[in-house]
Amino acid sequence: MQKKYLFILPVVLFITIFLYNDLLTVNIMEARNFITAREIIQDGSWLLPTMNGELRIAKPPLPTRITTVPMMLAGTDADLVANRIPAGICALLLALFTFLLARRVSGNGWIATTTLLVLATSYMFLWSARKNEWDIYAVTAMAGALWALLEAFMRKKGKNRYFLVFSLFLGFSFLSKGPVAFGVMLVPFLASYCL
Repeated sequence: MQKKYLFILPVVLFITIFLYNDLLTVNIMEARNFITAREIIQDGSWLLPTMNGELRIAKPPLPTRITTVPMMLAGTDADLVANRIPAGICALLLALFTFLLARRVSGNGWIATTTLLVLATSYMFLWSARKNEWDIYAVTAMAGALWALLEAFMRKKGKNRYFLVFSLFLGFSFLSKGPVAFGVMLVPFLASYCL
């Protein structure tokens, strides 16, 4: 891809992730995240989050804790734009990891850029980037883990650093949605890489 067209990437990512992200209605999963984050702020219980006064451990609490930060900065739990910023940042990171992974596998910047544009314009990416639910956190962390694992496999030097990054992202993914991303991303990736 010619360098004069590279300005398109940030424009596409901004439009698909952040533009008008307050127009989507809040669904039940997102509402649970917002309510739990609000109660963390009100009660100061970061260790054991609650929802409507009841212990909320049905989902791992990392996304809720992350959501609490922009909610505190905005000073309200009713600002959808602020509440959805963490999901947007995760979507940007997912786009970055997808680009890096595609470039490492293909060795071609054009293929990596095309892969990024396909991802950024897909319906599920747009939906997940604009909803502050648990999935975008787990998928982003696992995409980062897969990129780091591939870097560790393919490099001759500095493998330990990438294995450390791989381990950290695995932990973030598990703390975001449990073992879900392990089964739907890590296992198929390892199987296909071995083949």
